[in-house]
Amino acid sequence: MPPPTCLPEPVPVAPAMASEAGQVLLGNFAGHLFAAIARMPPCTLRVDASLSDPARPGSLLHAGLVVAAGPPLPGRSLGAEALVIVEVLGAVDEEMIRKVKLPAFRALPACREVVLVQDRRIYCEVHRRLAGARWITDLLLDRDARLRLDGAGLDLPLSVLYAQTGVGRT
Repeated sequence: MPPPTCLPEPVPVAPAMASEAGQVLLGNFAGHLFAAIARMPPCTLRVDASLSDPARPGSLLHAGLVVAAGPPLPGRSLGAEALVIVEVLGAVDEEMIRKVKLPAFRALPACREVVLVQDRRIYCEVHRRLAGARWITDLLLDRDARLRLDGAGLDLPLSVLYAQTGVGRT
């Protein structure tokens, strides 16, 4: 008689991104960032990167995309190397990103820009570091608005970023 078939116990997994549109949006962003930083060696692009939280030593935050100065160092989370950070604001995690992650990202000493994009409508916030601890925020709300990131050498219209997401179709 064959042994009884046992199903494995459920294994917890990391939650998926809030929407398929958010996944496509992040993929589009990654492709364009990768092409842009190719002209800026030794910058590298990290996906789902772990960042040291300056406010809570020993704690890590995850970011959707990070443009970092230099190559990855095995076994070490990013911190001082993060130049540009991108997060997709899903319906589930938008408040946490704004209240917890954004202040931590802005506290990273080398971070020049933090980009927050929504996956439900055409909406992009670009937080740019000015002198010292001062920041300015640009809002891009139209598909023809241009997203410019000095820290990554990127310049493109939001229509390109939101291509094939189904968001903002006219």
